[in-house]
Amino acid sequence: MDLHIENKLFLVGGATSGLGKAITEQLIAEGAKVIATARTKAKLQELQQLSDQIEIVAGDLSEASVLEAILSKIGDRILTGAVINSGGPPAMPVLETKLSDWDAAYKTVVRWKIALTQALLPKMMEQGYGRLLYIESVSTKQPVENLVLSNAMRLAVTGYVKTLSQEIGASGVTLNILGPGYHATPRME
Repeated sequence: MDLHIENKLFLVGGATSGLGKAITEQLIAEGAKVIATARTKAKLQELQQLSDQIEIVAGDLSEASVLEAILSKIGDRILTGAVINSGGPPAMPVLETKLSDWDAAYKTVVRWKIALTQALLPKMMEQGYGRLLYIESVSTKQPVENLVLSNAMRLAVTGYVKTLSQEIGASGVTLNILGPGYHATPRME
């Protein structure tokens, strides 16, 4: 299938595992260029061996320095799309959570996505085109048992993305949310 994305630049978060890795591999198979990001540099370097079309940025997406490294890597190039994806907070029942757990979950699930979106969006709007895909969870439709932090924070992302998409609808930039159910990934194992 020809998706007409040869030599177009994409950013993929969580690129070394699960859906992020599968998306990276498919983009490369279609001839796209990918800036792959994940926490583990060694895994990113392994991924980079697949193609000279892969560039890497290692680090935690919730850290400002990693966002700056991504923006620096993109530079003046046109970014066609971004897959905004990473793991989630730890599992625990509601009554075992502490406020510090909620603060950490906000940082690891919501805050960095807003920061990345705010950094990428102006340039995409200026070029009149861009695709942002947020990979969330089935919990955006139905809570998952023992995942209260993820359930709540992913709904916050959903509200943000839906509101933003209404505000910028005429700009040529589209935002989509993928809410996958259970599938065979290392996180599920």
